[in-house]
Amino acid sequence: MSKVNSLQAIVLLVAIVLSSELAIMYTIEHANLAAFLAPSVLNSVDAILLTVITGVTVYCLFVAPLRKAMQKNSQLASAISHTSMGYLSYDPYLSGGQFVYVNEAFTSQTGFDLEDIKADTFTGFLNKDTQEKVRAAMRKEAHLSLVISLSCKDGSTSHVVLKLVPVFEENGLLNQYIFLIHDHSDKRHSALNERKMLRAIEQSSESVIITDIYGMIEYVNPAFERITGYKAEEAIGKTPALLSSGKQDKEWYKNLWERIRGGDSWSGQHINRRKDGAEYDEYMTISPIRDDEGHITNFVSVQRDVSSEKELEKQLFQSQKLEAVGTLAGGLAHDFNNTLAGILGNTYLLKRHVDNEEAFSRIEVIESLSLKSAELIKQLLSFSRQNESNKKEVSLAPFIEETSKLIAASVPDNIDYSVDLSKADGLAANIDVIQLQQVVTNMVNNARDAMNQAEQGSIQLSVCKKHYRNIEQPILTYLDITSNGDACVISIQDSGCGISEANIGKIFEPFFSTKALDEGTGLGLAMSYGIIKQHGGHIHVESVVGKGTRFDIYLPSVHKGGDTIEASLSAIPLNGVGRTVMVVDDNIILRLSLTEILRGSGFKVIQAHDGYQAIELYKEYQSSIDLILMDVVMPNLGGIAAAKKIREYNDMLPILFLTAYDPNDGMDTIAWMPNADLLTKPFDLLILRNKISQLIA
Repeated sequence: MSKVNSLQAIVLLVAIVLSSELAIMYTIEHANLAAFLAPSVLNSVDAILLTVITGVTVYCLFVAPLRKAMQKNSQLASAISHTSMGYLSYDPYLSGGQFVYVNEAFTSQTGFDLEDIKADTFTGFLNKDTQEKVRAAMRKEAHLSLVISLSCKDGSTSHVVLKLVPVFEENGLLNQYIFLIHDHSDKRHSALNERKMLRAIEQSSESVIITDIYGMIEYVNPAFERITGYKAEEAIGKTPALLSSGKQDKEWYKNLWERIRGGDSWSGQHINRRKDGAEYDEYMTISPIRDDEGHITNFVSVQRDVSSEKELEKQLFQSQKLEAVGTLAGGLAHDFNNTLAGILGNTYLLKRHVDNEEAFSRIEVIESLSLKSAELIKQLLSFSRQNESNKKEVSLAPFIEETSKLIAASVPDNIDYSVDLSKADGLAANIDVIQLQQVVTNMVNNARDAMNQAEQGSIQLSVCKKHYRNIEQPILTYLDITSNGDACVISIQDSGCGISEANIGKIFEPFFSTKALDEGTGLGLAMSYGIIKQHGGHIHVESVVGKGTRFDIYLPSVHKGGDTIEASLSAIPLNGVGRTVMVVDDNIILRLSLTEILRGSGFKVIQAHDGYQAIELYKEYQSSIDLILMDVVMPNLGGIAAAKKIREYNDMLPILFLTAYDPNDGMDTIAWMPNADLLTKPFDLLILRNKISQLIA
């Protein structure tokens, strides 16, 4: 090659500017050609121009496309290297077939690098079945896509999608195979979660509503259909106002929408209306749904029918109020009943010595008021756990018939009072006769009072049976019956003034009454509620103002006939001549009145103010004492403890215990004593006389 002259130097400068070895090589070659041609064909300026044009042409035709291709290859290599998808390059001609490249994602997926799989091709990470499918596709130079179990270096496996892609030259000859491995477990797990989520929503017992941002319903689940009565097609495209009961005002809805449109969740209770018009209590949570950019796209509302829970809350609240009244009554009962017993005893004595008719009448008023007060205490104790029912199995037909006879006298002639026992044959319940008689009497009296301003009216008392499946669900929550059981229903229907909607929810509350102050205590229905609840039953009321009221008393049924109610007591002759009674009571008024009453029947009486004195007096007079009237609760030493000590001297000595508390509390403690009985203060003197007669007979 000849020396580089000035022309060639300029050409080399152009090549340097082009910055490519290939350009330099081409430029030098063409520059020599230009220099060779220049002396004979071109002048020096033309030669320089030709050289430059030649170099630029070479760059445009060869160098620029090559540089762009290399840049693209570099970008592709970088993308393959950093993708999360496993990428392997397989050369079918190298050593009979061998992997020549694996990316980092494959190594991360399996733990294998290129050196691990060179020797045994793909047997290390593909199971035998997959290997056969891959080789069959390679023999056909075909594409392949499989979901496979990929074996990892540590022995574990994972579900992946394997794609085999043959790469061909422009002339159609096979160049290589590309293996693409995509982790299928995440997608599979995500799809599984989505299916689980959908099933959870579809099978949820709670109503789910999805709306757009304007409140238009786009989706409801089956629970929505079951709770509201609306089918999905009836609700979709409408707003939740479809369920509005009108019990929430505009301000309530305004606050709700402001909160959820502001991106916060809202929770609270409200009242909705079903398709059939029935209202129900509902607890609702509404939350916004956001897209990937954080924009609110929908709202989801989860609604739970809490009607049953609200009923249970009412029951609990009612029970707590009744318990509070019972606790108060239990605390007052002892002193109050002792006082009433003393008053009644003294009125009895006064009537024996008064000849003046007016004075006698006033004494009877005192006696009547005392008995009403005693009844009030009994009603209060009905709310207390201290006053347990004395239940037994009773046939309802004779019970209602007998109770009706007692009630009929109090019903005025302008009211048509009837009893229907046509469906009562064979019906029996486990009841406390006295308590249930009190409930029925109270109900009929209320019905009578509801018509006190009417010229005509009617009251019907009836009994029937209802099977479990025929009893409304709200009522069933109160009843103590099994799914194959029955309930006895005692109904009292009147044509009176009815109960207003404002008052019907309060009628079972203690001391609530719509009567005048001197006409009722407000405890009748509350007492009835407490008694029926203790019997495992429920009182259901329906009323229409101006048309009348119906009370249904539900009681668990027993499937065989029971006893009829007992006959009324009759007086047993009492003669105390030649007999001695010891009266033991810390209440001096009651003690003195009992003493005088007993002496009036011919008894000799010894008095003691507590258990210790009773023991000492019995030691002194034991040979002459025929009976002891013993107060249960006294200071120093109570009646039960004193009686045990006295029975050590005479284990068959008759003892009549007296208590101002609930009689059932004492019965357990004296059950072991033969020849003993219990009487509750204040007591009917006829019952006192009869018990004394029975004990000393």
